[in-house]
Amino acid sequence: MKPLWAVAAFSTALTALTPVAANAATFNFAGSLSGSQEVPPIDSPATGFFEGTLNGDPDNWTFNYKVTFADISQSLILAHIHRGNRGENGPVVHNLDNAPLNQGVTSGTIVGDWTSAEVPAGASAAVFNRLLDNGYYFNLHSTVFRGGELRGQIERTPEPATVVGLALVSGMLLRLRRSTVDS
Repeated sequence: MKPLWAVAAFSTALTALTPVAANAATFNFAGSLSGSQEVPPIDSPATGFFEGTLNGDPDNWTFNYKVTFADISQSLILAHIHRGNRGENGPVVHNLDNAPLNQGVTSGTIVGDWTSAEVPAGASAAVFNRLLDNGYYFNLHSTVFRGGELRGQIERTPEPATVVGLALVSGMLLRLRRSTVDS
């Protein structure tokens, strides 16, 4: 009876803690940017970090982002979001808003948004779900590294409730295992 109870509790906890993409929600993203993430990897002293928030539902969403970078070689010339999984290159899908391009800038912060209104008709839900599946990356290009100097995969960060919930479920399963072994 104990194993059945544990499976039911585990399933209930996962269901309660998993965000449902079909409903309006907020998802957080964060990560680093580096030359080592470029494909192929490059040796660059440049560094970066990004934060993002996806708000809305598959048909009506906004992805707000903040990209901070430092020590780009010579000058920032392009800054975009590309479609592509980790380790693969892909096409540009969004030019970053307010990027200080061709101004001799080597460090700074780019703040902007990408919305469902900016994607082709009928593609909103696919883009939304691909964001949730970590299928895009930031790429900053410089005069020295025209193919890209800093890259960072846009990946979701776990929600605090999910982390706590998984910790509780793990503890419960460990306790169940101990009680089963002791029996």
